[in-house]
Amino acid sequence: MNKYEHYQVEDFLQDELFVQWCYHATPELNEFWQSWCEQYPGKVPALQRSREIIQSVEYKQQKRASEEAYHRILQGVLQGNETKKRKINQLPDWQRFWRVAAVLLIMAASAVFYLSRPGTQPIETTTPAISYLEKYCPAGKKMRVTLKDGTKVRLNADTYLRYPENFGDSIREVELRGEAFFEVTKNPEQPFVIRSQQIQTTVLGTSFNVQAYPDSKALDVAVVEGRVQVESVEKNQALDSIAFFLARGEKLSYKTDEEIWEKDTVAIASIGRWRHWELVFEQEDIISIARKLERWYGVKVMVEGPFSRKISFSGTYSNNTLYAVLEGIAYSAKLNYSLQGDTVYIKP
Repeated sequence: MNKYEHYQVEDFLQDELFVQWCYHATPELNEFWQSWCEQYPGKVPALQRSREIIQSVEYKQQKRASEEAYHRILQGVLQGNETKKRKINQLPDWQRFWRVAAVLLIMAASAVFYLSRPGTQPIETTTPAISYLEKYCPAGKKMRVTLKDGTKVRLNADTYLRYPENFGDSIREVELRGEAFFEVTKNPEQPFVIRSQQIQTTVLGTSFNVQAYPDSKALDVAVVEGRVQVESVEKNQALDSIAFFLARGEKLSYKTDEEIWEKDTVAIASIGRWRHWELVFEQEDIISIARKLERWYGVKVMVEGPFSRKISFSGTYSNNTLYAVLEGIAYSAKLNYSLQGDTVYIKP
């Protein structure tokens, strides 16, 4: 998209991809230019004026670029690569005709536009604004959300979900911070994408769990039904160009501290047990124990150390009170605790 950052009206009028959009809008092109408008709002008036110029004169004989040429142009722009322009006499006949016709159209449209309008007038936007909804499930709670396409989402405690009120024609994309279980409505024409911290999960229709709390040492995706693709969204040495495919009963974890990926096979019943009010600890250290207790019970946990030994605690509690869980952890991990109001103090 950087190619268009400094575009003026005359630049848009000579751009193949832009002219293609004005005459033959596709869901893919609509999404591209809508995203561009959001990224460069100051350039929207120039884009709108350019589009009105081109559409102010009918040109029904203009030939549409082939699918191969169209995808080549769009891919080049999305990757930010400037493709070298070929000379006119090296182009096939239909492309030479298309380019010459586009130039003639631009000249004619420009003349009609500027001669028929004595002054600058406000131009109504043709780019629909996207309305987003946000849901936050506070600590100590669980929440159910049903999206417009029928997808069902169960939010765990201290989880944030952001999604468009209405999905576009080519993609369904949401943003997650925390943990959620998704039951995605199948639609092969419209992939469902979840952005969560350093990972992106893409599906067509399936059920799976995503855990991506900002303070977590591991980001997890586990599949109950169907198949999903998980890939990195950060561009660094450890994450660049990494993608995994997960099927039923498979779990992928990204260790944030070590920057490594681990893929395992797990029991279906173990995925998303929090939905059934089961609090699970799996070889958790003292900090991880504290964060889970805070989210699950909506309390503040203060760890007062230092600890002379490494804590590694595992256990499962089904709909238990905070007192019962603290007693179990203190006994098994040989810790001490005190509870003062809404604050828990854990000591060696």
